Amino acid sequence: MNKKISLTSLVLVITLILVWQTYNKLHPKKSVEVVKENFEPVGKLPGVKTTYDLSLKMNKDETFNVQAFIDITNTSMDNINSLELYFMPNMFTKENSPGLEHPSKLLINSINVDNSPSTYKLFKDKLTIPLKKNLETNKKIRLSISYSFSLPEEGFRFTKQGENFYLAQWYPMVPTYIEEKGWNKNNYQFKGESYHTTFSNFKIKYEIPKDYTIVTTSENDEFPSKNNNTLSVKDVKEIFIGILKRPSVITKKVDNVQVRLFNFEESIQQEALESAAKSLKYFQSTVGPYPFKQLDIIASDAGMEYPGIVTVDSNGRSNNVIIMTVHEIAHQWFYGVISNDPFYDAWIDEGLASLTTNLFLAGKDEIPNYKLPVKLEPKPSNLPIDQYTQNEYSSYIYGQSSHELLKIFNHYGGRKVMENFLKKYYSTYQYKELDTKEFIRFLKYELGIKEDNFFDRWLLLK
Repeated sequence: MNKKISLTSLVLVITLILVWQTYNKLHPKKSVEVVKENFEPVGKLPGVKTTYDLSLKMNKDETFNVQAFIDITNTSMDNINSLELYFMPNMFTKENSPGLEHPSKLLINSINVDNSPSTYKLFKDKLTIPLKKNLETNKKIRLSISYSFSLPEEGFRFTKQGENFYLAQWYPMVPTYIEEKGWNKNNYQFKGESYHTTFSNFKIKYEIPKDYTIVTTSENDEFPSKNNNTLSVKDVKEIFIGILKRPSVITKKVDNVQVRLFNFEESIQQEALESAAKSLKYFQSTVGPYPFKQLDIIASDAGMEYPGIVTVDSNGRSNNVIIMTVHEIAHQWFYGVISNDPFYDAWIDEGLASLTTNLFLAGKDEIPNYKLPVKLEPKPSNLPIDQYTQNEYSSYIYGQSSHELLKIFNHYGGRKVMENFLKKYYSTYQYKELDTKEFIRFLKYELGIKEDNFFDRWLLLK
């Protein structure tokens, strides 16, 4: 998922897209004619089922009050004796982000489990709640958390920028659960995505001051929005909320989807809107249906995808802005509908988002072939993200993965083979989670690959 993209990673992505050669003309493609047996996808089980009922109020002093009701059903075979949740706002307090000039303030008022007060422990972004009684298989509990917060300036996605507020990961988020191992909760990272959740249903009741417009994951947002309303969203991994003060907006209808562009500079907004509309149309026809009737794109200082909404760093050159916009939109399919754990398998959604961005921008040409702009030391692209430095992250997760996938698709038939693969991949794994092993199993099946030598140099498969 696209991060606050550094100059190095932007150069990398742009180079991958723009620098193609005549390799395809010089080397005829091999057709794959393989008699296939039936393929059964094996999705990873999330271990829990969650529904969220969230109430958010923004006060005139720019603080927020939240009441969160979270129903958690144990779908694993374990007896669960405690809850572990992500609580990202705590990462931006003075204690955990001492370098911020204007950090977040956070106050937990109460935590209840099944209407009974509960003790808890909050350390960095990990909220631990012991259970008085084990949560057995197929049993459900209701967690209630009341808290208030302010947003930091110069935070990481959860941030205030000027008069606008970006609420990413603002509510207690339930991780996936792995049988016999426990909660799949890793330490917070200021790169990539260190959080992983399953598809859930949400209800959000909000109240905001006058002069503000709310922009959310929901496909039922209006412009200008009401100052209080209740919204519902189904089958999404998370909910994003932007609260914008008197924003500018331009829109375009693409088939049955309304594309809305917020707060872009006038010099780039029309080009960005056209590129967003064309890429949305291409991805729908090539990969599969976009799951909402609305797509929101907000100018920010960082590129990031959320279900139904993306943020884009609009401060760079127009070509960079267009590339980032298309890349984030591609994530609506690869992350938004097909899930992978971004702590362990970030290369899957990032590699495919980069690949499909490349494919769209190349137009009707063959899949571009290219050389990586920098020579990389041998290192797998599917290590946990805490095993990459900040500078390494984009090179191996974005660059090497999309580079190696393009080589494979070119070897087995080029653009048409890739487009067919994407469509089958989407129809096979939508609303499922997969890992590196399962992705490679499906890729080998679809292309008729018999050996692992295509992957030995850049993936750890054992």
